[in-house]
Amino acid sequence: MTANPYETPQIDVHAPQDYPEGLYAATRTAELLPDLSAVDEAALRRFHETGYLAFEKAFDAQTIADAVAAIDDLTRGRNPEFNGIAFESAAGGVDLNELDELARAELVRKLMAFARFDARLDAVMRAPALMDLLRTLIGDEPTCFQEMALLKPPGGGREKPWHQDHAYFDYPAGTRIAGVWIALDEARLDNGCMHLVESTHKEIVPHFNRRDWQICDSHVMGRPTVAVPLPPGGALVFSGLLMHGTPTNFSEHRRWALQFHYTGQSTQKCDTETRLALFGSEGRDVEC
Repeated sequence: MTANPYETPQIDVHAPQDYPEGLYAATRTAELLPDLSAVDEAALRRFHETGYLAFEKAFDAQTIADAVAAIDDLTRGRNPEFNGIAFESAAGGVDLNELDELARAELVRKLMAFARFDARLDAVMRAPALMDLLRTLIGDEPTCFQEMALLKPPGGGREKPWHQDHAYFDYPAGTRIAGVWIALDEARLDNGCMHLVESTHKEIVPHFNRRDWQICDSHVMGRPTVAVPLPPGGALVFSGLLMHGTPTNFSEHRRWALQFHYTGQSTQKCDTETRLALFGSEGRDVEC
């Protein structure tokens, strides 16, 4: 069955907004391991202490080139079966069917649930070296439950405010969730690389609907933060509870990335009300 993501498109409900100066003023940049094979006992201890590991070259140049080409195909609508496209808020009120292929592609904010539509992206999601690492970190056979391509365009690609990923997922407290963020372009300080707060994977923080479903700015301001600039093929592997965010891309360079989330195949989900009882403390004893 042919899909048309332009008839009733998914539009980002959060328009770009200003945020406090210094919110992403990193204290330092992350130390990078050379590749996935460099994970030893010391690195595993570091992951459990800090909540993340960062790699300079998790994927080779050909794999990254193939992934970029796959995303380009999907954003331009070249697979008529794929409809997991979400557009920037600027696409609201625009008749996307009237735009040409390139103009539509420039309004895409992210792609979702794409691996079964493209073997090049499925190969990244299931990369053997990555799966080996995830088995160790999760303590179970890893299964991917979320696939996203995050496309932060130049000249204002919007911020993703500080948050914990687990706050978005209906899994009970204590569930081991691993996020994998893979740079397809160079991720830099000026185009929206990842920022994080070390060792915050041991706490659950209330989230609020402000510029997004997010942690209060005041909870992060003034804390030591780590920026994670990465070359293409570099990756960040992190706990689902690690506080992180990405600033607006004010540069002239796009920032494309893949992000996958994994948990153990034996993990059981919870209902949304249970999750929100943990994370969704709108108006409860916190000013934001």
